Amino acid sequence: MEDGARVLDALVFIRDSLGVDLAFRYSCKSGVCGTCSVLVNGEPCCACRREAEPSMIVEPLPSFPTIRDLVVDRSLADKRLNRTRSFLEARTVSPPHARLRAAEIVDYKKVAKCIECYSCVAACPVVGKPGAFSYIGPSYMIGLAQLAFDPLDSGERGRTAYYEGVYDCTTCAKCSQVCPKEIAVPETTIEKLRELAVRAGLGPLDAHRRVAHYIRETGKSVEKVTQPFLDTLVGAPPGVAREKVGFFTGCLIDYRLQRVGEATVSVLRKLGIEVEPLKGQVCCGSPLLRTGQKGEVAALVKKNCEVIANSGVDLVLTVCAGCGKTLRKDYPPLVKQAGLEQPSWRVLDITEFLLKRLTRSAFSSQPSMKVTYHDPCHLRRGLGVFREPREVIQMIPGVEFVEMEKPDLCCGAGGGVRSGDRPLSMLMARDKANLIRGSGADVVVTVCSFCQLQLSDVLEGCAIQTLNITELLDRSLKASTYPQPDSF
Repeated sequence: MEDGARVLDALVFIRDSLGVDLAFRYSCKSGVCGTCSVLVNGEPCCACRREAEPSMIVEPLPSFPTIRDLVVDRSLADKRLNRTRSFLEARTVSPPHARLRAAEIVDYKKVAKCIECYSCVAACPVVGKPGAFSYIGPSYMIGLAQLAFDPLDSGERGRTAYYEGVYDCTTCAKCSQVCPKEIAVPETTIEKLRELAVRAGLGPLDAHRRVAHYIRETGKSVEKVTQPFLDTLVGAPPGVAREKVGFFTGCLIDYRLQRVGEATVSVLRKLGIEVEPLKGQVCCGSPLLRTGQKGEVAALVKKNCEVIANSGVDLVLTVCAGCGKTLRKDYPPLVKQAGLEQPSWRVLDITEFLLKRLTRSAFSSQPSMKVTYHDPCHLRRGLGVFREPREVIQMIPGVEFVEMEKPDLCCGAGGGVRSGDRPLSMLMARDKANLIRGSGADVVVTVCSFCQLQLSDVLEGCAIQTLNITELLDRSLKASTYPQPDSF
């Protein structure tokens, strides 16, 4: 085979040149028809687009009955997807045809690129779970979204999406990662359809309404049961630190995982970093955005922007993937929609920040332990941060880093599924727990509050510890000569 050959080229070569009786599908050979989808080394893809590799393993798409070799039966999926086809009919009213507004054209183009290859279906961690999602999950939702942006369509697509399981999606974005047309399914499809479900008076789920209630009452997405972390955090002595950063704790660290906040501040201060508490911060808005309650987010955006601007910091650190993605990716368009000035401060995940400041000399010797890492979906696929946490972990003396199988498999906590459908959420969590146990690790580390709670729950009673990366670091870093306040 020549360099740059695709998987489809390899399959054709095996069949025609080697005389192997191999069955597979293809038509256009240019990434348009979507019929040549297969699994390559465990990842779904279009065979005509994926570059061939030595010793690659090619399998038929899962979630579909196999007819022969690499050919799967797509008939039921195609029939279901056909229900979302747009159609035209004669109109007697004036004007004779409707026109899309500019914003609707932009939205429609985002979802109209789908070639129905079903790679997203094969990659979705929810499809196939008992009682969850439509049979073809993300593909079906993309079809519904296309109809929702069609001015000639009169169907209630939010209602349809609600009853077809749109709230079963964790918004993990694995579908977007494997999509040959790079459709951002959670943002362009799931969250849009959830907004329509809310407008139809069906969504969100009761648990999501409670989250909105808590935010209206206290500014945080969970109920206050103990002293908030931010109430205990005091500023460091002035004029000593090498640099100053803002710490956006998020709701769970402030109200539930205070020990993570304490570890984060301790790590930063050991490195001579002054921590600005950003008191007055409220929920970043992620739980509302993911569940279709976008109308209540503008006030949160305005408040957080004011708090950060008044703090005088130009860099904000997060130790929660959901907060990081929301502040970095969702806030710019939301700020624009609210008519506010775009903020001048930047947002970094804690691992992006620490990787450039940690040295091996900063650590004390530690007993040997095996550590594995769970990729939060919003961090790996949302922000593209996956190398930094691993490099930070591997800097710690005594740590043997072991990569689990499928480290980026969703744990089931996101998208409102943990609160809205706990049984489904825990089915996914158990899949993840099996991979963690299979790694042989003593500790599983992550950088997401929701993931940490989810993994702690599913591993309860197990010897494996679940830690935020700052908790692991705080145990390993040497004490600092940097003056410490009397309390956090």
